[in-house]
Amino acid sequence: MTASNRYRPHIVVLIEDDADRDLFNGFMLEVDWRKSRQIHPEPVSGGWPNVRADFICKQLPQMKQYADQITVMLIDFDNQGDRRLDDMRRDVPESMADRVFVFGTRKDPQELAAALNMSCEAIGSALARDCRDATDTMWSHALLAHNKEELVRLKQVAHTMLFDA
Repeated sequence: MTASNRYRPHIVVLIEDDADRDLFNGFMLEVDWRKSRQIHPEPVSGGWPNVRADFICKQLPQMKQYADQITVMLIDFDNQGDRRLDDMRRDVPESMADRVFVFGTRKDPQELAAALNMSCEAIGSALARDCRDATDTMWSHALLAHNKEELVRLKQVAHTMLFDA
């Protein structure tokens, strides 16, 4: 992936582990290729606490410098639900809250893949198609439905960045 112009609207994605990276890669298969350079995945962090630390240490300073940066964190909720979401949002300044998003499976992507009998990459593609086509077939699954509020917020600020020509 080529580097985005940080002075234009762009999305930085922080990824917890390899399974979350596979979800991301599948999602990217459905993104308009002309817009894919606006999305920059960071290397796998290796655990949700590391995603949080990467956000605090690396992305917060960048977001202060680049007003058009959106940060998406892909984590496993490990059956912690709102508690995990609160942990991830704790260090997000109120002035940036509309540019920071946290997504993840209720437990971990492997459980979702087993439940759907699909690869994580195929699930990521299906999630992107839901976004692009304004459907919620995959997003309404019990292991993903908790992302609804974040998804609505992200669509408001990034849908055209990802899918519209």
